[in-house]
Amino acid sequence: MTQVDWLRRNVPTNDVTLAIYEMGAGPPILFLSGGPGDDHRYLRPVAAGFTDAFRCILLDQRGCGESRLENYNADTLDVRRFVADIEAVRKRLDVEKIGLFGHSWGAMLVLYYAAIHPQRVAAQVLVGTGPLTPEMSAVAEANILKHLQAYERADYERLSAARRAAIEASDLQKQIELHQFRTTTYTTRAWFYNPDVRDRFNQEWLANYNYNPYVGHYTMPSARAFPIFERLEGLAMPTLIIQGQQDYTPMSQVYALRDTLANVELVLINQCGHVPWLEQHDVFYQHARLFFEYMLHH
Repeated sequence: MTQVDWLRRNVPTNDVTLAIYEMGAGPPILFLSGGPGDDHRYLRPVAAGFTDAFRCILLDQRGCGESRLENYNADTLDVRRFVADIEAVRKRLDVEKIGLFGHSWGAMLVLYYAAIHPQRVAAQVLVGTGPLTPEMSAVAEANILKHLQAYERADYERLSAARRAAIEASDLQKQIELHQFRTTTYTTRAWFYNPDVRDRFNQEWLANYNYNPYVGHYTMPSARAFPIFERLEGLAMPTLIIQGQQDYTPMSQVYALRDTLANVELVLINQCGHVPWLEQHDVFYQHARLFFEYMLHH
């Protein structure tokens, strides 16, 4: 794919200056990355596949990348502040409605925004949606562990506990070492169907590592407490859900979203895990592009 240059712009809010990156022309699509804690960069190649027909916007979410916070706590990283940031971006773009694309945590964030500002969503694509409730989070964690032998599970739990301690002790270098090792050794086994794709992903992820552990640490309690399914009930914004059949995120959640929202298209992709644009590139783009072209160009 041809390399594209992204235009950096700032969107000031009352407590953070958000960094956004734009390319292309046409109806706007805001791409929201996962984590919480990852910057926007891993979605650049994904968004580049849409820039010929859409105005694509990538966002460093608060506390991530170039959208730096002075203080990291449960207030500055409450999920409703993330929603307010998206609304600030929409207003800065001067559009009445916006297309939304979210991956993993980013897909969760799309849904939180849609629940609070349903009239502002032109269309939304949810890819590998992260677990939206404590129960679904427990299922996702079990799906990660099911790929591991007993001794590996014990090591995974040891690494997880040590990483939490490093975060609380503000030992960021130790957190990085533990996070990188746990992710590439254990976690991404559950993210991919194809081990060769997994290995390539791990190499790129390590080379571009830029993760803020405090974002998820402080954000997830408020996200888990948000009554998301209650707030989404019956909402009719056009929604496309793309889910790898071998993803670790709960399949039951996908069906719950289909039954809760009023206007949903569901695409299940076989031999595919949590990152479908890498494992099933053509199928992924076929469905995502057609959906946005129909919903945003008509």
